[in-house]
Order: sequence, then C-alpha cells, then structure tokens
Amino acid sequence: MRIPRARDAGVRGLDYDRPVPAGARPLATVRPVDAILTAAFTAAAVGLTLGEDGIADSFTVAAVTLPLLWARSAPLAAAAAFAAGAVLSGLPTFDQTRCGVAIPVGLLIAYGAGLRLPLQLALAGLAATLAGLTVVLCTDPVVGPADLLIFAPLCAGVWGAGRLVRSHDVLARSLRAQTEELGRRREANAVLGVELDRLRLAAAVDAATRARVEGIVAAAEEGMGAPGDRAAAAARFGAIEEAGRAALDDVRALLGKLGTDAVTGGRRTR
Repeated sequence: MRIPRARDAGVRGLDYDRPVPAGARPLATVRPVDAILTAAFTAAAVGLTLGEDGIADSFTVAAVTLPLLWARSAPLAAAAAFAAGAVLSGLPTFDQTRCGVAIPVGLLIAYGAGLRLPLQLALAGLAATLAGLTVVLCTDPVVGPADLLIFAPLCAGVWGAGRLVRSHDVLARSLRAQTEELGRRREANAVLGVELDRLRLAAAVDAATRARVEGIVAAAEEGMGAPGDRAAAAARFGAIEEAGRAALDDVRALLGKLGTDAVTGGRRTR
C-alpha cells in the first residue's frame, strides 16, 4: 500500500496548496475577514491623505491596500499588485504619505506568500513585496531609503515565519497520513488473520471428515464381503450411520463457525 504524500492529505484550517476553481470570480475567493481588514486599512489611508495630499491622491492610495483582498487566495498576485500599487499610489508627485498603511499591508502579504506558496513562488512573492516596500519608503516624505535597513529584514522575517508555520503544518499532515495508512494496514492484517483462521479450520474439518468417509467406505466394503451374516451387516450399517451423522455434524459445525466469523469479522478487524 502507498503512504500518501503530504499534499495528498488535507489538514483542517490551512489549504495553501488548493488552487482557485477554474472560472471563479476574484471576489468569490475573498473571505469576510480579508474584506474587513482591507476596508479598515483603506479607510485609514484615505483619512491620512484626505487633508494634506488632495482628493485624487486619497483615491490612489487605495492601490496599496486593495491587494490585501487576495493575500489569502492568491498571494503571488497580491504581492505583484502591491508592488504595482506602490508605484500607482505615488503618482503624480511621488511624495505621498502612505507608509502607515502600506508597510503593515506589505507585511501581511509577505506572510501569506511564505505560508501558502511553494518555495520558488514564495520567493517571488517576497521579492515583489520588498520591491513595493522599497518604492513606498523611497517616495514617502515620512520615511526614507535608510529605513529599508529596518523594514526589509522585518519583511523577510515575517515571510520566514510563514515558511516555518507551513513546514510545521506539512509535517503534521504527513504524520497524519502515515498514521491513517498504518491503521488501514492493521485492518488489512486483521482481515487476513480471519481468513487464515477460516482456512485452518476448513482444513482440519476436511481431514476429520475425510477420515470418517473412508471409514464408512471400508465398513461398506466389509459388509459386501459377508452377505450371509445379518447381525454383522446390521452392526456395520449402524456404524456407517453413526459415522455419517458425525461427519454431518462436523460439516454443520464448520458452516456455523464460518457464519459466526462472517457476522463478527467486521468487529474483529478493528
């Protein structure tokens, strides 16, 4: 029997290897908690920029918060959208305050990429997120390029935390799959043991029945050899009758044993 690989068995909670169904609309894959977080960050971003950067900039700043909608269902696409949104939100002056929401959104997207993507795609998601944070830090008047020394390692650390959680969960899935496979093997061995018991019992009864039948044949042949001795013939036929009944009882006992095993076999295999 084949032991399933880690990705063959599901673990409740994190379905990071499950693709989005073909033909599904993007908004159909958004979870309520992601929509609430995105709305909160967007409202905070608009509130921060509405009074100082103008109405147009207040709308463009949402470009760095909206990718959070797909950080769970499509983390690589969310990372790429975050990088593009970092550039779009800085237009036209590239001097817009948005680091207060862009940095935490970028960290959340980096964590989702580390948690839900295979290594190569996760690295691509990290690179896209770091590119977006670099644009934000270089075009935001509150921070500067020097802050990359703080936020770049922080982003990589959050991404690494996602990888650690993923590795732990993959190991848990693998152990669960192996445990289930061992259980199935134990059940199969139990069923095989029941079948072997049946074969042994059948062989034993067959041997006993064969001996009784051979005795019946021998007694019949002796009776045929002395047709004039009625008393001896009656005794022999009586012995034949007793041997036949004993053989029939053995067969009935065998059938009863096999029927009992068929009924209780399911409980014995557990």
